[in-house]
Amino acid sequence: SLLGAAAIAWLLARNLLSPVRDMAAATRTLANGNYGVAIAKTSNDELGQLADDVNTLAAALAAQQASRQ
Repeated sequence: SLLGAAAIAWLLARNLLSPVRDMAAATRTLANGNYGVAIAKTSNDELGQLADDVNTLAAALAAQQASRQ
């Protein structure tokens, strides 16, 4: 039963960390000046809202950059 609990914990952690890793990669891409990045929203919880916010930020930075050119 301990092995089963560990497997369930590992699966839950993996499912939670995957969107966080995607957002971390997207913010690094934004920091490098590539504003065409978009994060897929996979939930309607706080992580989904954060994905929406990062996408809004990317769009705002792209618009700002386009207006400067």
